Amino acid sequence: MKLFKSKKPEFIAAICPECGGKLELDDNFETAFCTDCGAHCIVENAVKKSKLKKQTNLDKIIGYIERRQDLRRKDRAERVARQERQLKKTWFIYIVILIIIFAFAYVMAVLE
Repeated sequence: MKLFKSKKPEFIAAICPECGGKLELDDNFETAFCTDCGAHCIVENAVKKSKLKKQTNLDKIIGYIERRQDLRRKDRAERVARQERQLKKTWFIYIVILIIIFAFAYVMAVLE
């Protein structure tokens, strides 16, 4: 005799209302999370939208390209910020070296 019945969850394919990416929704949950864009959505709304709008191949390609462009923009912004931090470190080191050189020259001039 089984005490617990194992029940497989039923999954529904749905489209994210924000980016048009696919969502796998368990109908026991009330909300879902899109792994493509990170949007939260209500299961009922996502299922309704998936039934209303079928995504064409062109829409899929455009959505993919837009997501890739966003990733490139973020990557470029991170790279520029990293370069700026490196430049600040380099200038700081140069200034410290100049201060040490001038301090050494001053000490040598005083000792003469």
